[in-house]
Amino acid sequence: YTLASDPTFHVVRIAETDVAGGVADIDALWKRLVPTMAPNRRFVDQFFEDSFELYLAMSTSFTWLAAFTLAIATMGLFAMALFVVARRAREIAVRKVLGARTQSIVSLLLRGFVLPVLLASVLAWPVAYLAARAYLTQFVDPIDLTAWPFVACLLFTLAIAVLAVGGQTWRAARPPPAGALRTE
Repeated sequence: YTLASDPTFHVVRIAETDVAGGVADIDALWKRLVPTMAPNRRFVDQFFEDSFELYLAMSTSFTWLAAFTLAIATMGLFAMALFVVARRAREIAVRKVLGARTQSIVSLLLRGFVLPVLLASVLAWPVAYLAARAYLTQFVDPIDLTAWPFVACLLFTLAIAVLAVGGQTWRAARPPPAGALRTE
């Protein structure tokens, strides 16, 4: 069998029961037809394994890159939460003096962080969808791309934002307000 795209590339099926005999027969035929050139053979399973190793290396690289990006984004979100809580410490104290509950203060400050995370996720979905479709078309049997991976990423991102920001906000809203107001 000769591939139409590369006429110098031939595929030969050998019975699994006698691989060594099949290879010897092919070598004998090759020497008879092209005695000046040595045969360059590869088994299909080796070809697929080499292709799989390339995709595995790419997948590992993208996974580490995504983890690194996520760590930097989480640290940035945590730093922004520290900055906002420090800047609004007196406001938090005044709200506590006026009777606001800790949960309402936390939800107020969280809203300021969750909405941009939601907006950024929704804006990133079309780009991510196009990149995933382009990657999946590289395979013979591509899977259908559903909304579930995008929703799962959104939930994961929101959970990280709530944990990073919520902890700082909770810690700032818990102590008595006298300490923050005393500096005024």
